[in-house]
Amino acid sequence: MNEKREYPRIPEHIAVDVRLISLSDIPAEGLEFMSEAEMENISEGGVLFDTNHELPEGTFIELGFHFEEMKTPLFIKGKVVRSIRKESHFETGVKFLSYSIEDKELMMRHLAKAINKSNN
Repeated sequence: MNEKREYPRIPEHIAVDVRLISLSDIPAEGLEFMSEAEMENISEGGVLFDTNHELPEGTFIELGFHFEEMKTPLFIKGKVVRSIRKESHFETGVKFLSYSIEDKELMMRHLAKAINKSNN
């Protein structure tokens, strides 16, 4: 099977805050949706996490990553590219849309540290 991903995925299990921005291109005015999720893996381009809430494809969200080396969460906006119902949760794939140069540097440092940790 050929790997289609542009960036390698790193398995990692941490808490992620999920905040709804808009639901499938419709602004989520008045929606107070905020949830926690359990991250399964992450890459420079996106993340896979499990949540109790269905987030339809096309939903725009903001994610807050609680990396152990950071005092405050790293926030990145993304778009849901898949959501698959599992037994008791939804497996949700998100493509990162954009983040600042500083946030990208923080993410790259974290990914390098996670790769190093998984190789030891």
